[in-house]
Amino acid sequence: MVKRRILMFLLIIILSLSVIACGEKQESNTNTGNNQTESVTPTQSVASLVGTWRDVSEEPEFDFIVFSEDYTGRIIDESEEVEFKYVVAEDAITMTAIQVDGEVATEEVTFVLDGDVLTFTREGSLINLQRV
Repeated sequence: MVKRRILMFLLIIILSLSVIACGEKQESNTNTGNNQTESVTPTQSVASLVGTWRDVSEEPEFDFIVFSEDYTGRIIDESEEVEFKYVVAEDAITMTAIQVDGEVATEEVTFVLDGDVLTFTREGSLINLQRV
């Protein structure tokens, strides 16, 4: 009986902390001239990311990237297709893929989402994507 109460107390604490940690962050808009930056919560970012994006960079690294609602995605290139799982935290996306040889590859990119334009920054390089 005492063990059950201790277990229930620990569960209540863990659930309370998770609710506090995952609480909503207020949106803020900053408007300076023509530049407008919008801060969004990770959940809103995921909803905004869902869909197919084309790499429109001067030297594209891939043809398309697809983000699904279930936190999975695909990078599509003319010669291959790589599936991955992703996590969004603030302004970063961490993508984890299991490669053909069974090796796990993880990559983190920062991103800026402006309507139908998504820009990744990876290792100092910009990848410009357009919603399809």
